[in-house]
Amino acid sequence: MAYRAILNTLAFLGMIDAPPPEPVSPEQMETLSMVAVYDKQHADDQFSRAWASFDPVRQGEEIGRRVDGTPVLAEFAGRILFPDAAAGAHSEWYYLTHVNPSF
Repeated sequence: MAYRAILNTLAFLGMIDAPPPEPVSPEQMETLSMVAVYDKQHADDQFSRAWASFDPVRQGEEIGRRVDGTPVLAEFAGRILFPDAAAGAHSEWYYLTHVNPSF
């Protein structure tokens, strides 16, 4: 995805010999705002499943569990970003976003 974005940008700017990317209508776009960052409190905190960036989450959905068994639940509906199962203790574990309709 990043490679395609770079090529589209270069083509749009006329910096490479390639057709410009097709325009995308605002109705086809989803703009997200990063609202919250969650840290891994202990090295043994675990995700409940294998998360990938942009996976949707429902409010109250279990995202992971703390080492003591406490569930980590989504505070609101949105999308997860940059989940890092290998994060160390006291490091960024994941972010939650929500749609930003005013972009």
